[in-house]
Amino acid sequence: MLTNAQVKQIRALQQKKFRYELREYLIQGEKIVLEALQSETKPKLIIGNQAWINAHESVLKSSDFVIANEKQLSQISSLKTPAPVVAIMPMEKATQFSFDDFNGELVLILDYVQDPGNFGTILRIADWYGVRHIICSENSVDYTNPKVIQSTMGAFLRVKIHYHNLRTFILDYKSHFPDYPILGSFMDGENMLNLQPISSGILIMGNEGQGISAEIEKLCTSRIAIPGFPDDNHEMESLNVATATAILISELRKPFQGAGVRS
Repeated sequence: MLTNAQVKQIRALQQKKFRYELREYLIQGEKIVLEALQSETKPKLIIGNQAWINAHESVLKSSDFVIANEKQLSQISSLKTPAPVVAIMPMEKATQFSFDDFNGELVLILDYVQDPGNFGTILRIADWYGVRHIICSENSVDYTNPKVIQSTMGAFLRVKIHYHNLRTFILDYKSHFPDYPILGSFMDGENMLNLQPISSGILIMGNEGQGISAEIEKLCTSRIAIPGFPDDNHEMESLNVATATAILISELRKPFQGAGVRS
């Protein structure tokens, strides 16, 4: 049975400070926990009510688990309606990567994206379109934030998330791949419909209110924009960053979707 000391420690994971001290974070809900059990990075501990544990004994054979009552699940959960199961995940070393991993890949960069909901949705978009790596500025929202984790619907288990100084990363990237484009999303950029299709390179998305920072803008090889309709429609100030990410990645992926699929 879950102890009071464990309840206190798990509740502390709601705060970023303790997540990074303990190098672990919480995931909540049946779907996400079951996905995590099948993923490369397994949960450190499963905490479920008696009914859920009994119903999933077959998948818990090689996992550490503990039974909690409904009051305890309510105490450790950040959800309005506590899930019957939660799990503690180990925090991966998110700053480590090899540039070989980016060869031939479309890499997404997030420059100071702050909203957890936006971040989580962007992770789902990346997962859907096969973007395997996201590089985040060091001041972007923490991917282990409970709101981010819930909004990803499990995408955080498949997309690699790295935090890094963006200027350093882009300069190093250019030295490894001098011919790959660095595309930045701007309101006054070139119409994305005029772009040549690419399968490799970087797409940079900026902060919700300020866009891409001036320092990073200088490193872009192309400034691109999503055209409105009609072209002179300027009543809207901008698109939501997650929506814009979906449109741009979809356009960049379009020429390659279905490639190699047999009819």
